[in-house]
Amino acid sequence: MTTISKNKNREYLLTMLNALKGKRAAAAGLKVLVKKNLIDENAIMELLHIFLKVIYATQSKAELKKLQKSMKK
Repeated sequence: MTTISKNKNREYLLTMLNALKGKRAAAAGLKVLVKKNLIDENAIMELLHIFLKVIYATQSKAELKKLQKSMKK
């Protein structure tokens, strides 16, 4: 993996962690680890995969509820 893509992954993760600021206490700690390069690229990729999985699952649940509501009408 190139340095550019590693930096993009790191920046993307920091963007996600910034969005969680004040909502999840662990986000602040993870943000420090990422910013200070105390976490390797494999861990960054794992965290990105976890966050994306949660986002897609949440989005799917919201769409399912919307569909269920529309079917009740």
